[in-house]
Amino acid sequence: MSYPSVKEFLTVVKRPTDVTARIAQGGGHRLSVWTRKIPRSFDWLVEVQPGFAPRP
Repeated sequence: MSYPSVKEFLTVVKRPTDVTARIAQGGGHRLSVWTRKIPRSFDWLVEVQPGFAPRP
């Protein structure tokens, strides 16, 4: 249902912004799908935005 708007968004994103879309077969937006992705999402955010790194 949201794929058409995502597809359009991907065509208009310009540098320095970078976007990657991944389609999870049978995934959807259920909490059970995204819960396991949250820790890695924070790890990625720290890698690309140093301001999100934990303070010592």
